Amino acid sequence: MIAYNKTSLDNRLIEQQAAEALEAGAISQEQYTNIKTAYPVAFYTPNVFIRIGLFLLTVIIVAFTLGLLALITSSSNEDAFAALFIISGLISYAALEFLVYNKRHFRSGVDDALLWLSIGLIVSGMEIAGDLLSVMALCRIVFLLALFGALRFADSVLALVAYAALLGIVFNGALH
Repeated sequence: MIAYNKTSLDNRLIEQQAAEALEAGAISQEQYTNIKTAYPVAFYTPNVFIRIGLFLLTVIIVAFTLGLLALITSSSNEDAFAALFIISGLISYAALEFLVYNKRHFRSGVDDALLWLSIGLIVSGMEIAGDLLSVMALCRIVFLLALFGALRFADSVLALVAYAALLGIVFNGALH
């Protein structure tokens, strides 16, 4: 069910363990190089600064595109904005799947941004369309989407969001 290539994930783990063994002095540089050659990682994973930059750039691009589409439709109807948000969220998710499957992005910033934007846009669109959904319904929607995102893309922050939404469901159910 995970979106990333399992072989590359395994190879990435082996490479990390080999790097730790190299730092500890358990293996030589030649052995480390042989391990990296034998277990190639096919992911695009930039350093943390580029990851942050790509995240921000992706958010800006999606926000500007969404704003342009909102201006083009220029409808004051809430249902049109709700549909725009939901469709934009689904397009963001499709772009995320494309980048992960074809371009092999793994925690590159772009995939993180598209994952969060797709879930946020879908939840926002459902909230606008639902005319102030109840807290229980909103927690259920957030729980299902966050759980799916956490399982599909191995995102620990989304797992925390899913857990918080589940707590919201439980406590809201206990209040009523």
